[in-house]
Amino acid sequence: MVIHRVRFFFVLSILISVSLYFWTQSRYPDINQKSMMAESASVSDTIAMYPILTVNPNDPTWKQIAYTTVNWAHDNRRGMAYGVFIGGLFIALISYIRFREQKSKLLNTFYGFVLGTPLGVCVNCAAPMFKGVLQARQAEMAFAMMLSSPTMNVIVITMVFSLFPFYMALTKILFTLFAIFFGIPLISKFLGVDHKIKDWAQSQTKNLVGQSLPESPVSESLFQSLLSSCKDMGKGLWFVFSRTVPLMLLAGFLGSIVSHVIPLDGAMGVDGLGITLLVAAVGLFLPVPMAFDVVLVNALYAAGLSPSLSLVLLCTLGIYSSYSFMITWTSASKQWAASITGFLYVLAVLLGIFGPWMHQTFYLQPNIDAFKTEITSVRKGPIQAAHQESLPVSDQGAATPLPQSNAPKVFP
Repeated sequence: MVIHRVRFFFVLSILISVSLYFWTQSRYPDINQKSMMAESASVSDTIAMYPILTVNPNDPTWKQIAYTTVNWAHDNRRGMAYGVFIGGLFIALISYIRFREQKSKLLNTFYGFVLGTPLGVCVNCAAPMFKGVLQARQAEMAFAMMLSSPTMNVIVITMVFSLFPFYMALTKILFTLFAIFFGIPLISKFLGVDHKIKDWAQSQTKNLVGQSLPESPVSESLFQSLLSSCKDMGKGLWFVFSRTVPLMLLAGFLGSIVSHVIPLDGAMGVDGLGITLLVAAVGLFLPVPMAFDVVLVNALYAAGLSPSLSLVLLCTLGIYSSYSFMITWTSASKQWAASITGFLYVLAVLLGIFGPWMHQTFYLQPNIDAFKTEITSVRKGPIQAAHQESLPVSDQGAATPLPQSNAPKVFP
């Protein structure tokens, strides 16, 4: 039920207008450009797509970390601004609605998947939106939105299928869908209905930013509605900004440290359980920008990273990060943060363990069989052609039998 109809539609119109502008003028053109850059199979920085400062391998480590942090912040500035803005608008918008209690966790998850898929924001920018959507008091919807937005974008999916073997691209999609539609409902059921969400620990009569909420629709003048809407959006924006931007900068700094202290190119030519455990942890930790996960893994795969480790990185980079973990910890609960991280980590490690078998079964063996078939056809071709030339051909093009000889057969 909508409490403030005028406020609701005013905020909704702003949200839709800003989203359309962001998608058409920034996000999708940017992703298209990244898809073209991905063909070069190279990156200029460890976690930044468009560096403004050159990171020299000969520089001291502290300087590399500082430059990468600046480059990362520059890469994420527009997406984060959009994420914070939309997150604040979601808080205002949701405060005007009385949601019916939805008992189906899977249905809540589906709503979040539908909401997040077209947003087209990276794992970092989805975190402030998560904080806003969480105010709908449907945890599964908020978490599904946060995981689906950076991974299920149609252009990113197209990039994955165009750059990697089919089985790897399909595995990434199935990994995401399994995490969303099985992992989130499972964790929610495991934590139980009595599990306390930090952002819900407010009085039932006030929303997150302290606004009193009426129990029934109210009547107010158009000017009062517009003025109140602006105040509500301002409160929501400040709330999201003050609680997410500092953590964003911290996550970028920590990600820069990890990317230089544990460089992924150090895993070249190495395979096994130990390196799989490490790569899966790094993949879930790094807060990479939109589509940079695909570009980075493609560069590493082309440079010689094993298929199993490439698959682990392809599935873990971009779906969750240290920033997502911080926002989940402070907004939902430490149990949710640990459970989602643990679920994704175990799933990624299992992929790394079975990766060699998957590569052998779904990539090498079909190509080997196709090669054998091609070689066989090439070898048979000249023999069959010579045999055909020795046969007289009728006007209709069919081979005719050779004339029978009356000479006696001579056997050796």
